Amino acid sequence: MSETPALAPLVQAAYQAADRAITRRLRARGFEVTRAHSAVLANIDIEGGTRATVLAERAGVTKQAIGQVIDDLQRRGFVTRTEDPDDRRARLIKLRASGRRVIASARDVIQAIEARVLEDVGPEDVAAAQRALASLAKHAGQE
Repeated sequence: MSETPALAPLVQAAYQAADRAITRRLRARGFEVTRAHSAVLANIDIEGGTRATVLAERAGVTKQAIGQVIDDLQRRGFVTRTEDPDDRRARLIKLRASGRRVIASARDVIQAIEARVLEDVGPEDVAAAQRALASLAKHAGQE
């Protein structure tokens, strides 16, 4: 009887593989984005925008690192910085039309990957994986 592999390393390997595939497929669709760009774009609130400090927290990086990625995204025309109506000293990072297209395209790519997984293992195994991952997230968050 073989040992069941540890869940956390499998989650990390799956995340990294999916992240690389998403970036590769976005590039194939004409979007010049990096994995760092994707991590930031995925964390911007679609409607209202998001402060850089919140983006740094969500992405798990420093404010300085997030600032560099935001600068690059702004140069590429994916985001804009606007005044936060709740605090004039703060800036909101908002998606521009091209940034919204990247997000929409990324969703399409993710759906295609998920459809192939569903084909591979079936709905029962996907449901079991969802429950296992939800439990992992729950218990990992209890410190």
